[in-house]
Amino acid sequence: MAAELKPIDVIYQPSRDGKITPMKIRVIDEDGEYQEYKIKGYNIIRIT
Repeated sequence: MAAELKPIDVIYQPSRDGKITPMKIRVIDEDGEYQEYKIKGYNIIRIT
């Protein structure tokens, strides 16, 4: 059974040099309510 893909909101902070820092991810659960998750750390993955 394949996982269902749902849209998410990414709250981020832009910098002057064009980089972004993700701060929170927000998703809608089965009840139609937003669930918010704070990002405490991340790694930049470059795809070439």
